[in-house]
Amino acid sequence: MTFKIRKRVEEGFLKAEAKYGIKIPRPSVRFDLTGTSAGQSFYAKNWLRFNLKLAIANEEDFLERTPDHEVAHHIQRHIYGYAGVKPHGKEWKKIMIEVFGTPPKRCHNYDVSTTARNTKPYQYNCNCAGKVHAMGSIRHRKVLRGAVFTCNSCRNELEFVSKESKAPAAAPKGGRFLREEEL
Repeated sequence: MTFKIRKRVEEGFLKAEAKYGIKIPRPSVRFDLTGTSAGQSFYAKNWLRFNLKLAIANEEDFLERTPDHEVAHHIQRHIYGYAGVKPHGKEWKKIMIEVFGTPPKRCHNYDVSTTARNTKPYQYNCNCAGKVHAMGSIRHRKVLRGAVFTCNSCRNELEFVSKESKAPAAAPKGGRFLREEEL
């Protein structure tokens, strides 16, 4: 599986170099990501990280989407830098469409019940019927200091409900809620 991911990453860089006529330095590819994230791009450290457990469990979809998603982040930072550029902003979306011919989708919908840890015991609600957002202690403390987080679906502010004691939190369907810097 690691070979297939590395191959897909290299193919993505070759497509981008052909499209934009530039040479892009290759990052190291690591498979040490755990938890509910499928992949991560760290341009400053020059690496891409992938969740091998999710890759194995969702091989076809993972190979089709995740390496391209992370390579697009790396290309985005190489071309546009960081100033005023959002991680899933218009530049990243443009790369996903122009280079990979893929709709720019920022969240996966893999079953993470076997990879999720109980690191998000704080329960928040929005205006969506029956939807519960699980937050970790860092974001919960930010809320206590005045930060505002919103639901990706209804765009309403999340409101604290309770702290879950021992049972693992169910991951929100369709991925994550907005990061503070994405508001």
